[in-house]
Amino acid sequence: MLRDITIGQYYPVESKIHRLDPRMKIIAVILYLISLFLFQNFAGYAVVTVFLGVVIAYSHVPLGYITKGLKPILFLLLFTACFHVFFLHRQAMCCFSGNLYRSQAAALSGEHLWHSG
Repeated sequence: MLRDITIGQYYPVESKIHRLDPRMKIIAVILYLISLFLFQNFAGYAVVTVFLGVVIAYSHVPLGYITKGLKPILFLLLFTACFHVFFLHRQAMCCFSGNLYRSQAAALSGEHLWHSG
């Protein structure tokens, strides 16, 4: 099982990314993670996704090797995505025991848009 976890392991290949100073790589990862939290729209996520693709291409690490490393956390990724879609969508209308609420957040706080009955 531990042999399948490839996240953080060194892949021996000659590339521009591998030749960078380790401190620069650490700073780049920190800035990348900060940008993931700062972007809040599709265009921002598209930019960081394209940037990640360019870095992967420059690193010459096979995409299959990278996706193989994500297998152990695939369940966590899918669970988080489903949780986000079904529970954190603020614009969704929610009907709960005869009451129509503005969103799940409003349903949890008890704010009523319309009360039938």
